[in-house]
Amino acid sequence: MRDRLSVIVFTVFVAVCLLGCGVIYVFSPDHDVTLSKNPDGSVTFEIDGILPESYSYMVLEDVHVYDSIYYYSDGNYPVIDDYSQYEVDLLFDTLDRMMDSRGYTSFKKVDAAELSYVLSNTSCAVDTAIMIPTGALPDTVQMGNDRSMLDAWLSAGGSMYWMGGNPCRYYSTHSGIMESDHGLFDDSLFNTKRSDKGATECSPIASEFGFAYSAIDDAISVDAPNSKVIGLYNDEFSSLSEITLPSGGTVYLFGGGPASISFEQTSAFADMLVCGVTGGTIVKEKVYGQKGYGDLKSTIHPIMSGDLLFLRVGSPNTDYGSVILL
Repeated sequence: MRDRLSVIVFTVFVAVCLLGCGVIYVFSPDHDVTLSKNPDGSVTFEIDGILPESYSYMVLEDVHVYDSIYYYSDGNYPVIDDYSQYEVDLLFDTLDRMMDSRGYTSFKKVDAAELSYVLSNTSCAVDTAIMIPTGALPDTVQMGNDRSMLDAWLSAGGSMYWMGGNPCRYYSTHSGIMESDHGLFDDSLFNTKRSDKGATECSPIASEFGFAYSAIDDAISVDAPNSKVIGLYNDEFSSLSEITLPSGGTVYLFGGGPASISFEQTSAFADMLVCGVTGGTIVKEKVYGQKGYGDLKSTIHPIMSGDLLFLRVGSPNTDYGSVILL
């Protein structure tokens, strides 16, 4: 069994909102980590512990931090043919643990009925994201070509993360997967080829977070209207793209499926998710440090109102104790 200290993770997530108020999430199972915002806008953190620890922080601008993120999974509804319910649930279990270790407690699994309830509440759409890793919405949300519930929710400012090609091209019933006449986007924008080769070029934000996810099966074109690349890409497709809808709302499209994303890549994506990374996010500053033996108290310079500070002590990966950087 590897040494327990090698798998301890401390993460502190601070969102400094437009009113200048700090929202702080702290995960510290064995050591004391405290963080406070000072009147001049600087942030003081203290790390108490006998042994040395590494730490790092990033200052980001143009982020969208969600009040709640809902992950859809329902064993009573089939997933598209290339996926399995086991893979869908395994990704949730892994991501749920990682989100919790980063101090984010509003990541929840919902079934078909609960997803319908979430989407019916359009007043909260702008502060909410849904994740659909099944390649098909349940018939509680979409029936045939009727996806009016999703359309209304997206138009109200909702954000959706999707795996499985063109969203809404298929829908799920208790009887099986059904095909609709069209999806949210033109079918011609999606990669229909199957290849062992993935994307190799790295977007700036993926490089900053070490998000090395390269799958481009079923991925959308880098030339899709109103799109920005967040993941890796080649001349044709991107492993993760942000699409801003003309009617409002945002769709994040993955290439590949729940079995395509590795443990390390899921860890990097969890960092991006708690930080509210968008297609316009810029990392203004990244600093690495090392705490020696004994306690550490340090102050980070003032950060602008509306920017976000992400402070990590130790490793973001609770099983491997390392970060993968490109």
